[in-house]
Amino acid sequence: MNLYLKVFLAMSVPFAAMTGFIMAKDAGVTGGVATGIAAGAAFGAVASALLVTLHNQAIARLPFPAEDKSNSVKQLKSIFVDWDYDTAFTRCAQVISDYGCRQIQPDPGHGTIISKSKMDLFAALQAIGMRVIEHEPGHCEIQIVSRPKMPTTLLDYGRNLKNVEELARRLRQYDDNDEA
Repeated sequence: MNLYLKVFLAMSVPFAAMTGFIMAKDAGVTGGVATGIAAGAAFGAVASALLVTLHNQAIARLPFPAEDKSNSVKQLKSIFVDWDYDTAFTRCAQVISDYGCRQIQPDPGHGTIISKSKMDLFAALQAIGMRVIEHEPGHCEIQIVSRPKMPTTLLDYGRNLKNVEELARRLRQYDDNDEA
């Protein structure tokens, strides 16, 4: 579903219900429902146009290649490295810890690391995870996932995209340091 439509519905339905309930006291049930629907549609249209446009502009300003940008709140990125499994898992745990995430739950048996980011002004908590998959000895795939902790989050203003790209960049620095 289109992001504008999702935000429109999320903003207009509660506003229409609240306005209709308040107006029903003075204008009667029929008048209150009609006023609520009209007010909800107007508020939802303005709010969705403003918020989604700001969200898209925030993503466009991020310094990442255009093909990596997505306006989705759940971000996934896979990188391939020439490391053995233990090295890859240790480096992932180190990178996610250095990034400032908390409550890290490493599971070397399954190759997963789950953590939460810090709360900031523009986004609620994000669940950040990494998974190390060894395809063959000395070659691993690292999947990085960042999504909002609350499943009802529709806009994150590029925060999850920034998490994924920054963690991938920090992991690639190990390759740069190994070559030097």
